[in-house]
Amino acid sequence: MGYLDAKKLLKIDWSTTTSSGYHSQEIYSQYEAIAAKNQKGRVITEIENIGEALRSAHKTYIADFKNDYVYHAQIEPLNAVIQVSEDLQTAEVWIGSQQGGDTKLGVPGVLGVPPENVNVHLQYLGGGFGRRSMTDFVVECAVLAKEIDPLPLKLIWTREDDVAYGAYRPLSLQHLKATVNGNGQLTVFSHTVIGDGGNIIAGGVKNDHYNIPHQFAEWRETSHGIRLKHWRSVGHGPNKFAIESLLDTIAFDQHVDPINLRRTLMTQSQKALDTLEKAVEMSRWDVSSIEGRAKGVAFVDHGSIGTGICEISLDRNTGAIKVHHFWIALDAGMIIQPDNIKAQMEGGIIMGMSSVLKEQITIVDGQIQQSNFHDYSLLRMQ
Repeated sequence: MGYLDAKKLLKIDWSTTTSSGYHSQEIYSQYEAIAAKNQKGRVITEIENIGEALRSAHKTYIADFKNDYVYHAQIEPLNAVIQVSEDLQTAEVWIGSQQGGDTKLGVPGVLGVPPENVNVHLQYLGGGFGRRSMTDFVVECAVLAKEIDPLPLKLIWTREDDVAYGAYRPLSLQHLKATVNGNGQLTVFSHTVIGDGGNIIAGGVKNDHYNIPHQFAEWRETSHGIRLKHWRSVGHGPNKFAIESLLDTIAFDQHVDPINLRRTLMTQSQKALDTLEKAVEMSRWDVSSIEGRAKGVAFVDHGSIGTGICEISLDRNTGAIKVHHFWIALDAGMIIQPDNIKAQMEGGIIMGMSSVLKEQITIVDGQIQQSNFHDYSLLRMQ
């Protein structure tokens, strides 16, 4: 009998946990109620007095954006090879890892050996995106290797194990409020993020390169016992999506080109404006797209600053969105390896599109509903 056959025969009595009874798609109504409360969460940024500015606003815009859990979906399954010596005093580890702080990957602690006696051989890895900065699969391999010393042991998680026991980009609700004055100028921008995950959920809510006189951003914490982790740009993905989408809504309502709206907001940030103008030039923004297509723009600051413009079409019968072109202008400071920067940009673009158009982890009664790539969809080549 093989390992997987034996695994299927296991009869496990599970205890209850914080996540027991949790339904991810039903939580948004509770989050909306949290957003409506007259209270402050953990304040991230506060510029001037938005309360007074809200009361004197010419027009107010309010929008909510929902963001589901996302799985890392790294193509190489989580795996490690570990050999423990017969006297249990040394260990050799072969691993592809993103972990920087704990260079021994938790192995000394679980084996009870001095860190200097653990030799880690770092390998190339087939995708990480934040998931391989965790050590759970390495520690499990060490526990098993200790049982068969001095033979080496190779552990490979099944895709089903990795999906069900993943560590996801957090689910969140972003509640945004913005105002304009009588001249159509943006005067207030308020951003409330509701969800679990601390910095990995609240990142990206600051608008450092936009000249908006009254700004407020906060995080209101919830917790459901779900494992969470960095996923590419982490909070910047959903939070910047919400910010830029609300700016587009304001531009449309005010009959202003969304590029021109951003130009007015970037008057005090030349580097940000330069990326905007370069993206406009590359995409020929001022030239109309062919019939059935349209262009959209977004700006992001996350250490590097950049503007992206994409051209899409929508099948109104099926609701399917197709991305035809994507242009991005990035200021990453001093660039040492141009090819690496390009690879990061290309990977970010593709994974960003995939997360928006395809990917979703859902939880019912505390259990992950997806199990493999047949029900966790990724962006395909076509």
